[in-house]
Amino acid sequence: MTVSRSSFVADLSAGTVTITQTGGAWPVEQLLGLAARRGARRPFLFVSKVLGKHVPVTPERMAESHEALAALLPPDLPGPVLFVGMGETATGLGWGVYEAWNRRVSRDDRLYLHSTRYLAPGLRTIAFEEVHSHAPGQAICVPRDAALAATFRAAHTLVVIDDELTSGKTVAALAGVLRAQGLPIERTVAIALVGAYPDEATHAGGALAGWDVGTLARIHVQFDASRGDAPARPLDQRTESLALGVGSRRWGREGAMGAPPIPEPLIDRVASRLRGAHRVVVLGAGECMHPAFVLGRALEARGDAVWVQSTTRSPIALGGAISRSLDCEDGLGSGAPFYLHNPPCEDARVLVLHEPGADRAAEVLAQRLLGEAIEVWGA
Repeated sequence: MTVSRSSFVADLSAGTVTITQTGGAWPVEQLLGLAARRGARRPFLFVSKVLGKHVPVTPERMAESHEALAALLPPDLPGPVLFVGMGETATGLGWGVYEAWNRRVSRDDRLYLHSTRYLAPGLRTIAFEEVHSHAPGQAICVPRDAALAATFRAAHTLVVIDDELTSGKTVAALAGVLRAQGLPIERTVAIALVGAYPDEATHAGGALAGWDVGTLARIHVQFDASRGDAPARPLDQRTESLALGVGSRRWGREGAMGAPPIPEPLIDRVASRLRGAHRVVVLGAGECMHPAFVLGRALEARGDAVWVQSTTRSPIALGGAISRSLDCEDGLGSGAPFYLHNPPCEDARVLVLHEPGADRAAEVLAQRLLGEAIEVWGA
């Protein structure tokens, strides 16, 4: 099914953005809002309404988008199949799509990784650039586990999951560096919530030429900067080396076949503390997005009213889809400025999920939000 052509306009501090939907099964107004970016690489950004990042979203709604994107993937992709969720925004989305696809096909020749801006000690990494980003440096960590590393090196299909596809240059750069490292990738697939890439990107010589591309909505974007403010100076946020023992090893940064199952005692403990809460917000810290969804989904199944969101490096100006922001600290020690956009209201009970070694920053944020910090399980 294809939705009818529709448009909406957002007047932002950077200028006026007009979005026209040209295809896809989901109405674009249900997928995204718009905001101004504080930085000159791209003066505006899409703010997803289903991602669980800058806007709180119910786990049920997130799961619907995971299933819809997984349905765009054929079951017979040449294996092994390497899924890569693009950090930081799509680390959780990538996991969700990977798991939804596996429920459909039940294959063993698969692996999930997310790209990262954190380099774990002792790991071999493969660097590439996200050209339009406020923090262009990204990396893929070669799995430390021998079996996962063998699957990684033998991958014949690359599936890249992101919240948006704009030019296709980033996914093309990723495929290029992986092939240069010897991965025998013969099929490339890119799926995203929203596609804003030009038609020529898929033609011969374009960044997405030869790719299978699927999105929930295809859009055309017009930007008029004539009424906007002068762009801010670009930020410089690079990849960072983690200290020994800091960061999660089993939630995608180093590769995984499946997410660590949530311990029942943790669900029981959290559920008992939340009893009677009118609204629960499960907040992931930075790239630690999927655990927030998993815990939120478990609480939702028990009847709680749950929303999920996460902190971010993304420097967004107030206005449009961003009504309020809090500055916060990166608990993994990068020193980069972090933010919580559209923070929970005062009557929400907040759980801040964080990676090992990030407890101090998570506890500070939890105290500000009158909530509780929880180290992610199975890290």
